[in-house]
Amino acid sequence: GGASLIEYDFVGESQTYYGTCGRARAADGTEQYVLYVVCDNLTFYFTGSGM
Repeated sequence: GGASLIEYDFVGESQTYYGTCGRARAADGTEQYVLYVVCDNLTFYFTGSGM
């Protein structure tokens, strides 16, 4: 499916951050949740394993 853009408003920040969230399947078959948050030239990258 297509990745949808999510808006993030962090407390104390005047800027709006945009991110996408999706799932990536690792080589061993485990699924990971992947979150990118982009603001200007900064990219934050979060991963977490599914429960």
